[in-house]
Amino acid sequence: MKFVAYLLLLYVVGVSRDVSVLLSKFAQVLSERAAAETAQMKELEGILGEARNLESYLKEKKHHLRKTLTLISDKLLG
Repeated sequence: MKFVAYLLLLYVVGVSRDVSVLLSKFAQVLSERAAAETAQMKELEGILGEARNLESYLKEKKHHLRKTLTLISDKLLG
């Protein structure tokens, strides 16, 4: 009976190690994914910043073009 209990204990210890290894690998994968997502978020924030700057630049150009066209129109009508 002691031998069976000993074998059962060895089995439980082995399973415990396997579970521990699997949990460790799972934690590592989660950590890597979190790092990748953080990098992607930073990249997307940079792209968004560039898009906002471009939008502002284009609005300024549009405003300048309207003023120029208004001046030309006034001169032609004037």
